[in-house]
Amino acid sequence: MARTPEVLKGRSHIERKNYEWIPPQKHWLKLNVDAVLGSCKAFVATVLRHEEGSLLQYGPLT
Repeated sequence: MARTPEVLKGRSHIERKNYEWIPPQKHWLKLNVDAVLGSCKAFVATVLRHEEGSLLQYGPLT
């Protein structure tokens, strides 16, 4: 079982927020990055899109 990080102890839930994706300017690309950090592990994921929102590349950051 995963351990609860000290900063989260005593909290009954973790607040999540949903955000609307905002496209980049014309002729630009946008790279979104998200990360999860644990005491012994970390994971970073990326999504690359152009101004129309088409997915160009995605996956874990290696």
